[in-house]
Amino acid sequence: MWNPWRCFCPYCGAELEAGPYSKAFTVASLPIGITVGFVAIVLEEMGRWDMADSMLYFGIVFVVLLAGGLAAWPKTQFRLKQ
Repeated sequence: MWNPWRCFCPYCGAELEAGPYSKAFTVASLPIGITVGFVAIVLEEMGRWDMADSMLYFGIVFVVLLAGGLAAWPKTQFRLKQ
């Protein structure tokens, strides 16, 4: 489910939408992603990190965000789209 504003029930095909928390998380993912990338780029350009440090950083951030998404998924609520 990549679009919380439009998804379909796998059983009956009804059009659904996610709740407000899922929508807020989806909107917040853009500035969060930009910030994560900005930190790695700035630290690498300042000479404080090497490429390997940036790759390790992105790997850790990926695992943390994936774990957060998997933990939040069971709490996601859907409703019929009006």
